Amino acid sequence: MLQTDAPVRSPNATTSNAREKIRVMLVDDSMILLDDTVAFLQEYPEIELVGTICSTKNAVAQADLCAPDIVLLDVTTRGMGGLAIIAELHAFKPALPVIVLDMISMESVQRAARAIGAAICITKVMATTSLVPAIRALCQSDKFNA
Repeated sequence: MLQTDAPVRSPNATTSNAREKIRVMLVDDSMILLDDTVAFLQEYPEIELVGTICSTKNAVAQADLCAPDIVLLDVTTRGMGGLAIIAELHAFKPALPVIVLDMISMESVQRAARAIGAAICITKVMATTSLVPAIRALCQSDKFNA
């Protein structure tokens, strides 16, 4: 899959769904992990991937353009860095949930991420079992339970 900083639409997304999809934006500078996460999330019909961003420099602008319900963010993304992006995203849209993804579980990084607004921290190795339930839990509302 070709990755750009432009938002992408899920091929199975429609505008007249009886139940709205959970709109997800993904920020990760590893093309391999980005592709793997995209492929994984496309297996869930309730999730619409509205943006894949491979750098932090345009993350807030893309969030404005994509209007995600939730952001998945690699905390160690090069450039501005994941912690700074969490702060910027919350300054832009305070209610926007951010799930932090990291290769290893570092308590100090998780504490720092939560202190500036991350909703949940998940290691990438646990993503296959924890990510979708976390997305669902954070997006529980009438919008997604039609």
